[in-house]
Amino acid sequence: MEDFTITIPNITSTMEVDGVPVFDLHRDVPVQHHARAAAMVPEVPADGSFIDRDVFGRSGVQHVIDAIVLQENIMVCGHAGSGKSSLIEYVCGLLRLPYLRVDCSPNMSIPNLMGRSTVGGLMTDRDDVQGWLEGDLLFALRWLPGVVMFDEINRMDAVGATELMSVTSEARVISVPEANLPMFRAKTLMFASTANPPTYAGTFEVDEAVSRRFIKLPWGYDRPTEDILVGSEALIDLAWAIRGHSHIRSILPTSTLLRFQRKVRFHGDAEAALGFLMEDFTGVEREAIELTLEGKLDIIVSELMASA
Repeated sequence: MEDFTITIPNITSTMEVDGVPVFDLHRDVPVQHHARAAAMVPEVPADGSFIDRDVFGRSGVQHVIDAIVLQENIMVCGHAGSGKSSLIEYVCGLLRLPYLRVDCSPNMSIPNLMGRSTVGGLMTDRDDVQGWLEGDLLFALRWLPGVVMFDEINRMDAVGATELMSVTSEARVISVPEANLPMFRAKTLMFASTANPPTYAGTFEVDEAVSRRFIKLPWGYDRPTEDILVGSEALIDLAWAIRGHSHIRSILPTSTLLRFQRKVRFHGDAEAALGFLMEDFTGVEREAIELTLEGKLDIIVSELMASA
């Protein structure tokens, strides 16, 4: 990685290696796909000041840039709300590279993300394969020197992990026989992924074979750091209890805890702040959280106000 360095605050609107832009819309993408490709380039603040925030450390940005240039896959590992997926998206926007985010789940199917057959074999404006509507994943693999990011990769089941292996192979040779396409080499510069701790409800240990396809980049806050940032040990205890609760599929990311912190300190109204905290939960989940919270809300508010 020493062969490629970049001064992040002075980064230009395009990314060049040996004087050649890594991605050029007009050079790399057929004209009929320009609008779709351009829409996949994230928007970021033009002055680059966003990277000065603690959550987007300069070393993390540099690691992602290096991985893109060297075409090495990376897995950003850390707690929810710590900015894992935002880090990848931000760097792609900074470098003006196309970016596709794939939300992983136990029901996710890579073949379904490739597209579907069209009725009567009719062509569409999103399709240059007779009788096949090209999904975003297949479009990105075929046409875009950019980044495909599999978000929360350890929510996939064993079937999804096996399907993912076929896409992220080192050779990057893709086969979609149902689309009547010949095998092709993916143009993707880098496959990225994010992973939450396996102690979270609904997550698994990352499949070992899948894990070997990625270089791991630790990211975000450990528990002591999260405690310092939020300023309430009781609230962090609550968050960690919820994150490992088998009946609660939603979790309390650091970003949500920090917004809760600001609401409590600004309004001083614990009940109103609690309503905000519960917005993402319903039914059984609410009941479980209320039981977990029982007798602790006053302590949490007191700690947040004392640490302001």
